[in-house]
Amino acid sequence: MDNIEPQSNAVLSLDPAGNFIAFDLRCSSCGLNSSHNNILTRFSQGKDLEELRAATFGAFAKTIDLSDPDIYLGTYLLWDSLQVLIAKYLGKEAEGEDPLRCQITLVNQTPDGTEIKAHILPPFRE
Repeated sequence: MDNIEPQSNAVLSLDPAGNFIAFDLRCSSCGLNSSHNNILTRFSQGKDLEELRAATFGAFAKTIDLSDPDIYLGTYLLWDSLQVLIAKYLGKEAEGEDPLRCQITLVNQTPDGTEIKAHILPPFRE
């Protein structure tokens, strides 16, 4: 049997001006749920991608209660995935970043905004 690496399916939604509306990450193996997505959406709502890319996890973490280790890990994985997708979409991947970690599968632009779909591999892998 082949060893298939887990991946997440992500959808980033932007308004017509390119500002954040929502980020949805689905991963069967990492335990993320809608509460993690809601936490990130509240922080990111209305921000442009450059502003989100420049933000740190520490700044984001100060806005929420991360005393629960499961919330902390899930929120970090979600944050990291959003950062990787934004960098890939903007063509600004970090030096040394695995270029195959994030694969954008669809960019759909309409008068209502932009939807970006991607497959994202986990940050912790061999």
